[in-house]
Amino acid sequence: MKYLSVLAVPTLAALVSAQSAPNFPVQVDANLRVDFLSSSTSVAPAGVLLPRDDVLDGPTVYGPANATEEATYILFVVDEDVNTGNGPRVQLLHYFQPNLVGINHELSIQPGARNATTAVGAEYLTPSPPGGDGPHRYTLLLYPQPEGFTVPQAYISFSPPADTNARYPFNMSGFAAAAGLGQPIAANWFRVVNDTSSTSTASSSTSSATESAATTSVETGTVASTPTSTGASTSASASASTAANSAAGLDEVRAGARELTMGLAMGITGAWLWML
Repeated sequence: MKYLSVLAVPTLAALVSAQSAPNFPVQVDANLRVDFLSSSTSVAPAGVLLPRDDVLDGPTVYGPANATEEATYILFVVDEDVNTGNGPRVQLLHYFQPNLVGINHELSIQPGARNATTAVGAEYLTPSPPGGDGPHRYTLLLYPQPEGFTVPQAYISFSPPADTNARYPFNMSGFAAAAGLGQPIAANWFRVVNDTSSTSTASSSTSSATESAATTSVETGTVASTPTSTGASTSASASASTAANSAAGLDEVRAGARELTMGLAMGITGAWLWML
């Protein structure tokens, strides 16, 4: 057990210190402060699960303590859990913003900065994972912008992307290597899950189940009515038979009474004649 504990400590420390999402190809230890000002939401701690409504608008990030207008940065936001329905999940570029400079630590877009680039980037795309797909992980990476930065030829279609389909499959580590970005200076990540469709699906399933139950109930009622009708017919037949039998018995009684009456009458008549 002691050996297991010793081995577990470095692993736990690595998980705690990592500020990019687990299994993301670019791992960073320094935390990037990220706020969604429109919803007064902070991405803290790293990996926090946020409602989609809290991340509708683009994030505000904060550079190092010494961030000034003399330094320029590039911000990326990447979803690593996109399911194309064919093979493993891929990355989708949600945001690519160059020309960020520090003013009071808060980074803002300054196209006229000293080390600015003409690269357009990619506008912020609100996280919208499909319902029932589980939470998606969104990693934010802040890189120093090198002098003379341009978008690598292999990634021209991402800057700017024609539509959402042009944003994937993205390769963050491949882009960074091709552009000579070096190592990011800070990172953060959050998760978003969409329960709308799954709830709708669940409701549909419940509705279908209810309809099935109703159908079953109707069919059961129909089936149940058959024995009831049969029972009624049988009962009616039995009643008719009983009535018939009763009528027949009554006729027999009446016939017997008539015979008895006639016998008594003949007996009285005979006795009267004998007495004469």
